[in-house]
Amino acid sequence: MAFTLQVQPAEEDDPTHDPAVAWPEQREGITAGRLELIAPVDDQDYWAAQRFDPTRVTAGTELSDDPVLAFRAQAYAESYRRRRRNR
Repeated sequence: MAFTLQVQPAEEDDPTHDPAVAWPEQREGITAGRLELIAPVDDQDYWAAQRFDPTRVTAGTELSDDPVLAFRAQAYAESYRRRRRNR
């Protein structure tokens, strides 16, 4: 199973606060990477116990003002809490 990450950088006047507003279709995207899943890792239990948080970003990267990001961080935290409780 493989995934390709495509990104479309925002331009100066693009709205970033409303994910329902589409940016121009003619704007080119960038292939940022590819992930191929070929087998479980030896430390799968460790990684299965980790929590994904889309608001944790590396230095030099900023979140947009999209309110969905804040909601997703809370939703993923709740999902993690429930998974841990059911172990």
